[in-house]
Amino acid sequence: MSNYDIISVVATWTTPLSDEFWSRLESLNAVATEQSDQEGQGNTIVLGPTLPDDDDPRVAHAAAHSHKEDNEVHWGLSVQPTPQGEPPEEARKQHEKLGGRKGLASLFTEALPSGLPAVGSFRLRLSFAEDRFACAVIPAILEKGSIHDAALHLGRGARLEQVGYRFEGGGASGIEEITLMYEHSKQRFVATVLATGPLKFGSPRWLTFADDIGELVQNTFFSPR
Repeated sequence: MSNYDIISVVATWTTPLSDEFWSRLESLNAVATEQSDQEGQGNTIVLGPTLPDDDDPRVAHAAAHSHKEDNEVHWGLSVQPTPQGEPPEEARKQHEKLGGRKGLASLFTEALPSGLPAVGSFRLRLSFAEDRFACAVIPAILEKGSIHDAALHLGRGARLEQVGYRFEGGGASGIEEITLMYEHSKQRFVATVLATGPLKFGSPRWLTFADDIGELVQNTFFSPR
């Protein structure tokens, strides 16, 4: 069982634009139409948040942006840990208006073209506490005569605390890029991952593909202390 912490998971995807469906979304908009127009965001609809349920303890916010010239809707879904304390009354109202996580997921599914795989672009930020995990690649003490001599010229105590990988042609499980950072002030490692994978809106948790990627990153770069 993983014991890293999820800082955030963001997924984006595109669906065809339907005027009838867009009108339905407008009735669910969390931002008043008048306010959206005043802010110049009349073609953006904010949905949620949805609050935790028995299957998923996180909150989720979504947005839909219409591109009429391309006849497309660009979607974004952000899933994060639930803040401490009771949710604001307005958040409860939005959750109920959408029908909770299942209601929002059904909207996403309805908007997807039938017969085509539901695939999105993912951005994950994961936290690995230093007292629970050791990282295989950072931090690293720099040695003279290596490719890091330039940093050693600035100080003998230079250490490598961030590394990034880009996988040309795609990596395992749809991973495209990974950045690993050691945050010494917070005594943790942060992994930022870009990947492409299935959205799986019918799953009991939001964006379960991100869980699979998190496990893969943990097993590849980290070991328990």
